[in-house]
Amino acid sequence: MTKSVLRRLAAVAAATLAMGIAGVAMADVPNTLTHQGRLFDAQGKPITATLPITFNFYDNKNDAVPAYSETLDVTIDDGFYSVSIGEVNPIKGFLDGQVKFLGMAVGNDAEMIPRAKVQSVPYAVKAGDAVGDIHPTTVTVNGMMVIDAMGKWVGSPTGLVGPAGADGAVGPQGPMGSPGVQGIQGPAGPAGPTGPAGAPGATGLTGPAGPTGPAGPTGATGPSGVVGSSFTSGYGTDPGATTSFIGPTTSVTIAAGQKVHVVANRALGSSAVGGGTGLSLYICYQLSGAASPSLTGGGSLSYSAPQNSRLSFGLSANLTGLAAGTYSVGLCGTGTNWNNNEWGYVSALIYN
Repeated sequence: MTKSVLRRLAAVAAATLAMGIAGVAMADVPNTLTHQGRLFDAQGKPITATLPITFNFYDNKNDAVPAYSETLDVTIDDGFYSVSIGEVNPIKGFLDGQVKFLGMAVGNDAEMIPRAKVQSVPYAVKAGDAVGDIHPTTVTVNGMMVIDAMGKWVGSPTGLVGPAGADGAVGPQGPMGSPGVQGIQGPAGPAGPTGPAGAPGATGLTGPAGPTGPAGPTGATGPSGVVGSSFTSGYGTDPGATTSFIGPTTSVTIAAGQKVHVVANRALGSSAVGGGTGLSLYICYQLSGAASPSLTGGGSLSYSAPQNSRLSFGLSANLTGLAAGTYSVGLCGTGTNWNNNEWGYVSALIYN
């Protein structure tokens, strides 16, 4: 099966990640990645088969050699599939907190493009900061252990203050001597001179206070990133004389100042004599309750197709400056004799 008869589901959440690489068994999390998607043939029909699929992960978008690779025999039902990557070729910690890129190749085909960016899923973003009760076996900072497996501090003693020493015990009281015999009182002698006052005793030394350790630098504020996503697929409607949605639409709800990245595509063609003409395509958005969609700006204009043919068309756009609310987004178009059309897709990412 060649690349020309396979199409990959575009702009969906390419992989759902729920893993970490830990060094102690009691703290391990699953060392596999869940990946889901859908495959179609060149006619836009979902595939049902068992095919070998190679999953390549790259450190950078244009790397020639993957940091990790695994080939699995994948059962595909109505185009849908779900696999656990890492069950055959163990994952060796290539996930280092940086963005990775996933490329896929079916059978002997070349790897499909573009490669999908692998990012955090909701709440995994919080994994970058330890909060609440934690259960490490040791603690290491910049490669140096500071707390060992027995819970003892083994790092630098600089700045540490030891506990105050306990007071010494009071010694036992000596026995009372027996009373002496009272002697005969002699005559009072002359008063002797008053001796000089004794010098006061020296004050004991106060131990030096330990130095205060330096404050660590404040880390840079990370980017806001994606806060939500939406996806749908379907047939849509045929292009006509009025600009309107011709593919499936997906719904997004945004707050003031948020932006939306939209990717939409659809297979369009004509069975009419002379083929389809005058096809113009746009990414559109329509506020809930509005009468008609609005264009994002410049589109892709004046396409044509021969009779009994079908082509794949796709556009993407960033929607900015929208008021808060709920919007339908998708592919719009106009054209003449475009009546031989197939499945379409639209996905949206909401970001700050």
